[in-house]
Amino acid sequence: MRQTWQDLAVALPRLDDDFSPVIQFQPAPDFAALNDIPEAALPRWMADAAIDVEGPDAKLRAAYLMGDLSFAVVQTFAALALRGYWVVASHASPVGVRPRFVHWTEDGENGVSQTFDLFLNPDSLVFSHAPSPYAFARTIEDLFSPIVKAMTHQSKLSNTAFHRLIGDSIAYAFLAHGRVLDREQEAMVAALSILREPGTKLTNRKVRFDHITLPEAPEIGQWLRVRGGCCRAYTRPGKPDYCTTCVLRDDESRAERFRNYLRRTRLRADAEKS
Repeated sequence: MRQTWQDLAVALPRLDDDFSPVIQFQPAPDFAALNDIPEAALPRWMADAAIDVEGPDAKLRAAYLMGDLSFAVVQTFAALALRGYWVVASHASPVGVRPRFVHWTEDGENGVSQTFDLFLNPDSLVFSHAPSPYAFARTIEDLFSPIVKAMTHQSKLSNTAFHRLIGDSIAYAFLAHGRVLDREQEAMVAALSILREPGTKLTNRKVRFDHITLPEAPEIGQWLRVRGGCCRAYTRPGKPDYCTTCVLRDDESRAERFRNYLRRTRLRADAEKS
């Protein structure tokens, strides 16, 4: 018997360990409807999104929040699409979100960051087994439309910037879940079919995928999602920098930074095994 999309959703691989969303299908009072976030919640969520940054401005806080929130939501829908369930419509209050904090340690540093869990309403989400890039894009656009409007008002960051961040999350979510399934090419084609589809606010032709290899070890390589939007990390007070995938970074510096990442991870891992 074919699995339902709910069965698949609760069994999805947790790509980011504790940061991955916990999914439930029963409403709870501490979840806020994505299309009706309480006005008082947004400033708090924005501040918590940049909790590790000293003195972030409203645009940075808003960009960080949209990046975290959109990835929490769209990674689930991307993973379901790759498993044969394309979300094509939503009604009423289909998605609820609940923030939580995660403590992390990486490269000798540690901190705390915000992530989000999800409530998915089975009665309010419509899926198709046929690939449906346009319907997928319109559904995601509709889900985020109210919060984009509210955050644009509060932060003065443009709604175009928010839609680009959502598009970046879609591209990365498809790539990440495609990698888990060993179907990266299919996943990248699916993501680009959504983001190249005309007629939605998520349309963005700047997003792309580059395959980066190590000159000293050509067998070591990985696909990299190149952003079409900007998370505004370069505006951090005291720590301005362009992230590796930033749209503002030139191709060669982006590739070299990613090669250094591959050296720290894949090359070092291979050396330790030998």
